[in-house]
Amino acid sequence: MKVIFSIALAAGAVPLAGCVRLSVESDPFAGDVGLPAEVQNCTGCTHDDQPLRGELIAFVNARLSNPAANHTANFPIAAEDCEGAADSCYIGPAIYLYDPDLECDDAPGCRVARLGNLWLDERLGAISVADQSLKRFTLRDLAWHPQLGFWSIAYDSLNDEWGFGRLDVPSWTLADNHIGVDRYAVRAGPQAPETDPCYWRYNLTGLGFVGDRLYAGSAGQGGEIYELDASFVAAPAYAVHPQDSSQDPNFYAAGDVCRKLAAFTDSRGVAGDLVDDPAGDGLLAMIDARAFDSELDPGRNALYRVDVDDGRLTADGPYFADIVAGEHIDSLARVEGVLYGLNTRGAVFVIEEGERWRVTPHDDLGALFDDPDFDLLIRGATRVVVE
Repeated sequence: MKVIFSIALAAGAVPLAGCVRLSVESDPFAGDVGLPAEVQNCTGCTHDDQPLRGELIAFVNARLSNPAANHTANFPIAAEDCEGAADSCYIGPAIYLYDPDLECDDAPGCRVARLGNLWLDERLGAISVADQSLKRFTLRDLAWHPQLGFWSIAYDSLNDEWGFGRLDVPSWTLADNHIGVDRYAVRAGPQAPETDPCYWRYNLTGLGFVGDRLYAGSAGQGGEIYELDASFVAAPAYAVHPQDSSQDPNFYAAGDVCRKLAAFTDSRGVAGDLVDDPAGDGLLAMIDARAFDSELDPGRNALYRVDVDDGRLTADGPYFADIVAGEHIDSLARVEGVLYGLNTRGAVFVIEEGERWRVTPHDDLGALFDDPDFDLLIRGATRVVVE
């Protein structure tokens, strides 16, 4: 919990442009500072520019970016590039693009390109710079919409606060973007009606659009699925929480963001991602269980269908057996109508939908990383379109 007790304020933020931009006239994050070699952990994904086009999968490597700190902290930006303040601004997790259909001639790295890293600076607020919470700031999932923008679940581990971030990619055709983020923490408070339903959660995990509506999911026993407030997604804003002694104007979202759509009554919860169903008007959720008394064996994944109108849950997707501990299918993305699942270690699966669901191995992204057992942890994916 934030060292005080808060919700957030601020003036309304300016909505993102309605589509993926190939370039911008000015890059507010780049300056003269490129990404340092130390934050590169996928040499096979390195290109002078980002060459991939069309429907792609964007995924986040949630390992923090400082190899000297065993990837348990973000990489510090030099003081001269952070308004003279040492140990205040950081390079955060990396985001990559992946084309699952691209044929490569003896060069599997051609299917993956680094888009850039989060640039964690005063844009996240003076108080977050001062308390060094950006040192451990990370992302938990991604979601993209051509008009509503590029969204994420954000986690501030120092203050133990979940939030939703809107990401700003200066150019989708560059490989070393300084990706900006505006973070809106969900409203804190006692367990009472004025507390955002997303606040007292074990773990916010999944994020996905169905049409123009954005949904999130939480893990753990009695997990829940939420619809995010449409007015917030269209024009997110901050508000100062009256119980926050810091009166931070750039931290908490203005008002409740989450509305509970569905809840599990046993030990199940959303273990990974949320994605639209084949018809594009419903929701699929990756589920797991926490106890032996569940209908689903502990440690296994299954796909559930969620009715976005009444919250009804149906276990009609495949059951994923034989999952090694720590390698569950955490991420989902539908590209060219095909549903892909990515596990935390970079294995990619095709999930064939219908009366007979089938899951088949498709690719291994972990093989591209310099030390996949150590510096790769895929914690979210989404479909994007780059033209």
